[in-house]
Amino acid sequence: MSSAIPHVLIVGGGPSGLVCALSLIHNGVSVRIIEKSTEPRLGQRGAGIMPRTLEVLTSFGCADEVLKRAIPPPLTRQYELPNGTQPIGEFDMSPRVDPTPSCPYNNIVFLGQNYVEGILRDTLAKLQCKVENGTELVSFEQTESGVNVTLLRHGTDGSDVKGTPEHCTYDWMIGADGARGVVRKMSGFSFLGETRTIENHVVGDVYVEGLSPKYWHMWGDASTLLASFRPTETPGLFSFVIAGHKVNHNLLSSDEGALRKCFAENTGSKTSLKFKEIPWVNHYIPNIRMVETFQRGRVFLAGDSAHVHSFSGGQGINTGIQDSFNLGWKLALVHRGLASPALLRTYSEERIPVIREMLDRTTRILKCTFTERTSESWNKANGLLQLGINYRWSSVVLDERKRAEDAEFSDFDFGDEDEEEPCDAIDAYGGSTEGILRAGDRAPDATALVDLSKHTTTCRLFNIFTPRHHTVLIFSRALDQCPAIIRTLKGLPPDLVQSVVVLSRGQGIPAYCQGVTSVFEDWEGHAHDAYAIKDEWAVVVIRPDGVVDNKTLDRLLTTMGNETIYRLPTYPSTTARKSLSPTQLVTINQTISSALLQTIALPPSKRDSPAARAFVASYAKDTALQILQGLIWQSGSISKDDRVIRKRTLILAEKIAPVLDTQILLDLAIVYAHTNESRIKTIFQEALRSNQALVESVKADLVPAATHLFNPSQGLYAVRKATHCVVSFLRASPPEIVRCFSHDQVFVLALGTLYDQGLGSIAQSYGGLSIIRNPSSASSTVDEWEPIWVQAKVDLIDAFHIIIISLLNDISTASGRALAAESERTFSIIFALLELPSSSFTASLTPPTPFFNRSLLSDYQESYSLSKTLSIALRNAAEKDARLDLLESALQSLESSPPNQLKKHKDAGVLKILIGSSGIAPGIDHRGDRGRVSSTQSLMDPIRIGKGKDNAVQPTGAASSLAAASSVFDIDIKITQVLDIFPDHAPNYVRALLGHATFGGDPEKVVMALLDGSAPSPQELESKATAASISGTVDVAAQFVNERRNVFDDEMMDVSKLRIGKAKGDASNVLRDKSFIEEMKADILRRAETVSDDEEEEDAFTSSRPTGIDYAFDEDEDAGASGIKVAGDGEESGSSDAGDDGPDDAERPSKPLDTETILELAYIKDPKMFDRDGQTRRSKARADLKAQTEWTDEQIEGWRIMLERNVS
Repeated sequence: MSSAIPHVLIVGGGPSGLVCALSLIHNGVSVRIIEKSTEPRLGQRGAGIMPRTLEVLTSFGCADEVLKRAIPPPLTRQYELPNGTQPIGEFDMSPRVDPTPSCPYNNIVFLGQNYVEGILRDTLAKLQCKVENGTELVSFEQTESGVNVTLLRHGTDGSDVKGTPEHCTYDWMIGADGARGVVRKMSGFSFLGETRTIENHVVGDVYVEGLSPKYWHMWGDASTLLASFRPTETPGLFSFVIAGHKVNHNLLSSDEGALRKCFAENTGSKTSLKFKEIPWVNHYIPNIRMVETFQRGRVFLAGDSAHVHSFSGGQGINTGIQDSFNLGWKLALVHRGLASPALLRTYSEERIPVIREMLDRTTRILKCTFTERTSESWNKANGLLQLGINYRWSSVVLDERKRAEDAEFSDFDFGDEDEEEPCDAIDAYGGSTEGILRAGDRAPDATALVDLSKHTTTCRLFNIFTPRHHTVLIFSRALDQCPAIIRTLKGLPPDLVQSVVVLSRGQGIPAYCQGVTSVFEDWEGHAHDAYAIKDEWAVVVIRPDGVVDNKTLDRLLTTMGNETIYRLPTYPSTTARKSLSPTQLVTINQTISSALLQTIALPPSKRDSPAARAFVASYAKDTALQILQGLIWQSGSISKDDRVIRKRTLILAEKIAPVLDTQILLDLAIVYAHTNESRIKTIFQEALRSNQALVESVKADLVPAATHLFNPSQGLYAVRKATHCVVSFLRASPPEIVRCFSHDQVFVLALGTLYDQGLGSIAQSYGGLSIIRNPSSASSTVDEWEPIWVQAKVDLIDAFHIIIISLLNDISTASGRALAAESERTFSIIFALLELPSSSFTASLTPPTPFFNRSLLSDYQESYSLSKTLSIALRNAAEKDARLDLLESALQSLESSPPNQLKKHKDAGVLKILIGSSGIAPGIDHRGDRGRVSSTQSLMDPIRIGKGKDNAVQPTGAASSLAAASSVFDIDIKITQVLDIFPDHAPNYVRALLGHATFGGDPEKVVMALLDGSAPSPQELESKATAASISGTVDVAAQFVNERRNVFDDEMMDVSKLRIGKAKGDASNVLRDKSFIEEMKADILRRAETVSDDEEEEDAFTSSRPTGIDYAFDEDEDAGASGIKVAGDGEESGSSDAGDDGPDDAERPSKPLDTETILELAYIKDPKMFDRDGQTRRSKARADLKAQTEWTDEQIEGWRIMLERNVS
């Protein structure tokens, strides 16, 4: 345990745990390291130390001690049996390579694991930390803030006596307790792989007299019995392996006499060799396994606890040490609050590809050696020295040099249209990247550096790099380029970043170098050569784990997390951003994104600054403006960088909500209310909780402004923007703020006037809606202004609905005089709306049409049955209000159908213009019943099934009914939000998920569950209690369609006659593949849904369509043009039966493919085109697909996720 109070518990005192402890302590984090065994382990075990591991040990100052004790790999000598004394051949498993200035360790060395652990323990003890032997982890539990553990101490004499349990809490825990350790098992990590019983071994150490230590001795072969004896650093001690199909492994590992007899018989030298003490022996069964992630919350795995493999290739101890070296500095930065917790995810991201490649290589060597017996088996040193291991794919690695090379020819067309750009796969071991230094690679060494501050002292880069610092190497031949960089670096914490200037020989010390950590002269040019410095100046960042990371300087500053160095700037306006080049725009977006991440990670005292508020205000203002412009002029999708900025700005706004004013809240509502409603509501609530004056500000400023903007004289576009602003603000507002609008009769009347007369006059000025002018051409292309006009209507009725809910909620919670006052206010507003002049500009030409020339109350009454809603709300009143009967009569007179008469399909009116879009108003049934709230239902009514008495619903209390009213409205909105992303799901299924206790009505949680496949299936949700909790009544229709059975389900299928495509395959396996069957079901249901939608649309338009012509409803064809195509015919009407190759067919333009078809064809051709990696995104095939679909990379990759998701 270190002297300070430990923050990290490390379970396991092997090499992985020891290196992790060293790394954390060097980074200022105190640790406690425990080991279950009472004594250090004996034996050679993982004795092969690779060059990359020696570089890691150099960072901790113990590589020299390892090299002092270790031995180089000896020549391998094979002997002829049965005599066994005559060598038949010698070879070198790992030919020696001389060191170079950039690579001081080029050769493997051997040192027993017990000695390596001893050296590491001694190094750790110098840092006031000791391994606690005889201490066992019994149990633990994670919380949001730490890990609660229970420990037991064993008897120090090895008696296995357990004392009193010790209960402790740590911030983090690292499991380095080996393949049989408890941390992985208790945490629930998977450990997938295989056990290869065919290649069992007996391994151990034995003292042998008469055997030369100059050779690695081998007798026999693996087809029968192989006996291998490798000399060790201890005189006379050999590490042995007995393998082969004729070996009784259990006997040899348990009976020392049988083992000695095996030694004698299979070396052919019963008298010349004497086999003495055997310190340890083990029956080794190769396991090839790994976890799916190295992290679960605050618990991490490293070394054999995360992955096990064959000892062939000598990768084990080395891989575990590098796991710990990768994790240590990251965990330290996060623990100290200097980096976002997202940095910890890169531990798995970077190490898993390396481990996967390691398992593949070592397993291949195992098979070649003991099963296939090919000559390749002994070429182990090739690629296994681990010097090529890299993290080029990592999300926290940025290679400016590679980006520049890619951009150099990006604007040139070489005419190779038919050739696809090759997509390089991840090469974790770097076998194909030799000679090309990239970000993510091992940082090379360089010798002959002269310290100019000491003039005569020479050193190497590996002596400069430390496990604590990010080292910034500044190479400069042009002296005027570096001052700005150095000035910035001077402000960084010296315990986190060291700046090193590397000058060319004879350059001298420039004046601007004052204050840097050190200045060196590259006397022989090795540093410039190793880092391929060809430019006048360059900056290379080296991570604490010795990895090149060519981050731009602003990203480095963000990683360091020092807010005094990089203040969050205000967001540049759209005009300013348009003036930038694409490269500049990418750079500034990354700068803003990084600064946001840095600011979010700060403590509140430093985060909640005027700069943060100014950024949120400037971003919300500019983005809101762009969204309002997009309502009129359809804008394209935003880039990935813009999405990151939008997401992080919302997080920052949540954190600084108490300092936001009305204007900022309005802008935020416009940006986020339609996509992140629950989160923006939370921001409003926090702002109101901290500043009650917001209510007065809204009442005094915002409500009058909105009333003024509800003026048709300002034009359609201004009205559309105003309605969107108001409904967005109302959706985000808590009840206290909504009341500012609902209690203002002038505002409500202005809304009602704009809805009917105002928008009516605007429509008249445009010449009227095409759907009204030409009812028979309802499917023709509408004018560009019409969807804007209809959407303004939708926003107004949505805003009015929120206002009505607010008024009725006030009534339902009031009593006595307060109830009378609230009732008076509500009746006053509704009767005032009834008295508004009705739209009459089309009365002589057009009958009253829903959502076109009817009043606000008319359309609202038919959608939500306001009279019933109000009567339920007033049940708490002591006496029935006489005005209620009058109001109910007046409202029912506004309905298009007689009272108590339910139409099968409600007339959607001009809302047909929006059919197929996601902007249709929740609660308005424009496409039949389909599981949403019907237009004819009261907001408090459950979904009705059947007719007449079946529709009767027992009344409930006023308060619960009002709650149900608001709930139904909210659920409709949320269902629409989820279906926009997952249109293939049934609305009733989405409704059930929203009502499930796990998701609490949060559409974002539902979307995440559907994406990762953790959402309950319809069968799991199908119960009377669940259905009742969602809708108040059993959804009979949902019960009948959930399973979707047919009359053929019970018939047995003869799978022997089933063919897959044109070839006859193993059909039984396909039928057992649940995901394949579910994919087919999903595709069938999606196509059936499309057919059903088309049939419903045909029903809606049948009355206005001329007979004798079947229109092909194609957006790309003009229904009014001559030569109308008949649906499904493919020929123009009136044309002759020309052949397929006729001239008319050749000249006739083909129908363009829709986006879905393009994606499906591309997926059938090459599924890898949809992979989510950088190489695929840069490929020509992906570029062509993006050009055809006009989709972004994220949309294309998300489509593949949805396609391959298991549908339940």
